[in-house]
Amino acid sequence: MAAEAQAWERWEAGSRFRTLAVVACAVWAAGLLALFASRQVPMGEIRGRVTAEDTGQPVPKAKLLLAPASPSVPGRKRQLLVDERGYFHLRRIPAGEYFVSASSRAHRLPPTRLTIAEGRATEVALELAPTTPFLDVYVPQHVFVPDEPVQITAHGFTREDALTVEAYRVDPLRVMREARGSLWRALVPNAASDAFGPEERVALRQVAGA
Repeated sequence: MAAEAQAWERWEAGSRFRTLAVVACAVWAAGLLALFASRQVPMGEIRGRVTAEDTGQPVPKAKLLLAPASPSVPGRKRQLLVDERGYFHLRRIPAGEYFVSASSRAHRLPPTRLTIAEGRATEVALELAPTTPFLDVYVPQHVFVPDEPVQITAHGFTREDALTVEAYRVDPLRVMREARGSLWRALVPNAASDAFGPEERVALRQVAGA
């Protein structure tokens, strides 16, 4: 009987230990789950379209930059090119406040604050204002033989519907003789006609936009 009582006591002690171990494991697992849940970052997404403010047309291949507005947002800066129709879509973005900006060769959107909501797609329509028009004209070849067409390359943009380019052939001997070697003096207002008389127009082979 004494041996049976001792065996029963040992079994009861082992059972209590196993029960305590199971409870401790359950508490530990629950704590880990709570810690993991507290550290999960709420996610969202953003999608929209980039258009030109002056024309309403999409701005293809515009550069888009999305940056967190404060250190509390765990996201990083994201940069992408919109598609040919001006659309973009960014998934799995930490929810919070951001600055979005966009630019192309002729249009620009300064940093604009927006909020990316948790658990859904934030829809935005970005309108890019036109930048200051600019136009650079290049003559890749500076020396031409007689009767050779002149090639001119234009880079930039203008709000005009058409670009008109006029080229003139300059007689260097007359520049030296009648404008005392100064091409600027020959081309300033009221001086070109005195130095050259009627200018001779040169036929253009092409006007290439860059």
